[in-house]
Amino acid sequence: MKIQIKAIEQQVLEAVQEDLGSPDNWDGTGEVQDYIQDGVDELASSLLTVQREFRVPLRANVNVYSVGDGEDQIIRLKSVFLVGQKRWLRGVGFIKLVKEDNRWIRTTGTPYLVMMLGFKKLLVYPTPSAEGDLLIVTGQVTPRVYDRGQGIIEFGSEYLGLLVKYCVARLYLRTPNRFQQGTVLYGEIMKELGGLGKTGVQLLGMVERGLRSQQDAIS
Repeated sequence: MKIQIKAIEQQVLEAVQEDLGSPDNWDGTGEVQDYIQDGVDELASSLLTVQREFRVPLRANVNVYSVGDGEDQIIRLKSVFLVGQKRWLRGVGFIKLVKEDNRWIRTTGTPYLVMMLGFKKLLVYPTPSAEGDLLIVTGQVTPRVYDRGQGIIEFGSEYLGLLVKYCVARLYLRTPNRFQQGTVLYGEIMKELGGLGKTGVQLLGMVERGLRSQQDAIS
């Protein structure tokens, strides 16, 4: 879901009872935008809230392909479908690929295995012997944050309230007379993340580190 950054800023500043045009206690909305970015990085990327589909044309004698337009980072590959053969490619790791064929880099044919290389590229095996086929790649990607001039981010709507709380807590924790409110809100965030099951538990450490660094910065 694409959300206007300005709308999130408005919710955050309304929550802390500040004027959007001239906040009294913080460095304008630029600081709020920084916390929104932090929140997206620390929450959304691990909650795997954005699924995207990519089309990757195959080329003869090429086995490594970039996926997306450079901004996307695939953090979980869900499926790869070879359209012409009506075949789902099977995921494989490097060790298993070598066991399958220790001359894999030279083997050509119709791909039936796929392996992610980092977050933006994939390798298919065997190397396509001909052009013309197409891969449909489906994966969970980190939410794309657009240029601030465009003012849009992509974020799962079900986590919007949690993102706003995170930003408010960060603002409170850097303000001495609101520090206690920040710690209370911090506790609420921890409770909500705990209710998200295993994924939420994995996030607890990251958010805790982010909020603790905020506390250290003002101590």
